Amino acid sequence: MVSKAFWINVLQPKKGAEVITDTELLRIETEAKEASLKAVADAKEAIAQISTLEKISLKRKIGKNNKLFGTVTIKNILDELKLKVAPHTAEVLSGRTIAIVKIIDTNDPTSAVDYSKVGEIRQGGQFRASLQVHPSLEHVSFLLDILPE
Repeated sequence: MVSKAFWINVLQPKKGAEVITDTELLRIETEAKEASLKAVADAKEAIAQISTLEKISLKRKIGKNNKLFGTVTIKNILDELKLKVAPHTAEVLSGRTIAIVKIIDTNDPTSAVDYSKVGEIRQGGQFRASLQVHPSLEHVSFLLDILPE
């Protein structure tokens, strides 16, 4: 909403805006609700597909003491996950609301390192990752194996 003077002096002469009716406002709100419901349905489908996966394996060069040459980032994990699911689900996993909530080393679950906060994994092994696909839905978890090449 703008002031009457701004509408008369600027917007109306330049045709920079138009008056919106109650019907158009209702249509916009309805479209937004439908889009929101579709996003939740797509996220539920993605959660169902991810939960059917046994595990995701990444092969990396591993040196002494199980240390990686380089790192495994959250982006690497999501890219591999997108390859394992249907193309439509891969598009859903490209959204902004996707977040890895937690990554915990299954060999040392009491480990003080929360890899999702660090942003990268620097060692090989098996991890349990929790993924948030949509803010209003529960997290889905899967196993992540980082194996030697």
